[in-house]
Amino acid sequence: MIPPIGFLAAYQYFKKGYVDIGAAVIMAIAFFVGGYAGSKLALAMEPRLLRRFFGLFLLVIAIRMLI
Repeated sequence: MIPPIGFLAAYQYFKKGYVDIGAAVIMAIAFFVGGYAGSKLALAMEPRLLRRFFGLFLLVIAIRMLI
């Protein structure tokens, strides 16, 4: 459900002139490359280490939200 709804919402913003196509293309490429590289890294890591890194990441985000 998210892709068709997201596309329709983005199209409405585009029609109103609120979309910077250049920035959108750069972000799409960055998401694609980052997702691919992140999945390769996650699959190469030991599951226990991955859980610890993820826990540390969540802890850092939680502290930043409290500050």
